Amino acid sequence: MKKFKLVCLFALCLCAQATLLSRINLFGVKPDFFLVTVALAAIFFSTREAIIFALCCGCLKDVLGIQSFGIHTVFFVFWTLVIRQLVKRFSFENAFFASGLFFLILAFNEIVARFALASAGIDVALGISMRIIIVSACLGTVVFYYFFQYTYKLLYR
Repeated sequence: MKKFKLVCLFALCLCAQATLLSRINLFGVKPDFFLVTVALAAIFFSTREAIIFALCCGCLKDVLGIQSFGIHTVFFVFWTLVIRQLVKRFSFENAFFASGLFFLILAFNEIVARFALASAGIDVALGISMRIIIVSACLGTVVFYYFFQYTYKLLYR
């Protein structure tokens, strides 16, 4: 029952990403709720459930996005597998540790997204790209921190 509530919360976040957050941004950047929910699913769900969730989120983000189709699907599954391997080795009870790891994942994901845009012929100035990478990683990490704490309390208390 707790996982059902969590999936419902994730679905609300994904709907908010596609609708409400298009109007709310910081320096033209909005938090990536898709990647936040994929990371939380990778931490709190089984590997099979997390991969299925990552595939669904990746496909949905690819349909809603402007980048090459399939890039989010591939990277969401990749990040899910990386996080699942880290969950086996480290304890994810500390929200700061999980948030620090998520900051690195978000920054690398944004760098790859910038390269994907460049390879598609869409030119974005270096300063703008750096601003997007830094602000997106910081904003996403703050969102992840609070969602992580709520999710942990929902599942384990």
